[in-house]
Amino acid sequence: MNAVHTLVQERALDATLEAAWLNHPCSPIETAAIAENYLATCATSPTDDRIFAHLIAASSAVRIANIRVARGHLAKARAALSHSTQHTAARRRLLQLFHGVHGALHLVERDMVAAIKSFDRALGESDALEPCDEHYIRLWRAIAFLGLGKPQLAFRDLLLALEFFR
Repeated sequence: MNAVHTLVQERALDATLEAAWLNHPCSPIETAAIAENYLATCATSPTDDRIFAHLIAASSAVRIANIRVARGHLAKARAALSHSTQHTAARRRLLQLFHGVHGALHLVERDMVAAIKSFDRALGESDALEPCDEHYIRLWRAIAFLGLGKPQLAFRDLLLALEFFR
């Protein structure tokens, strides 16, 4: 007996949040507002989208050096990630992004060693990341390498990050 199985396509993350994520390095205040508005108005949205909104808000807060807000959003994202048993591609991406944003927070707090460890964890499964995610993480890691006095490693990461634009 032959059973016909339909392919179930995995739901992608919210398009508005994806656009905000792409824009957050250029305008973190505007992006933070989009993420906060999403969290306030979409209480019944899927868990992955809420995690993504928290990561966007945390990353935007890191960019403007608001450590308290960044830590709060990262804590909420971590809690939601730890309560989930799903092993989807979107969830793997969110976990890697969590490590990247956490590394950026360490960088702002001037803990370069902890930042590098978080960035390495984020890039450990780089196949789970989108090209723009890897670009973001590599740029931050290059800054951390400069802070550690390792310009060769920083230059390598910078060149790899710039591959995103090619």
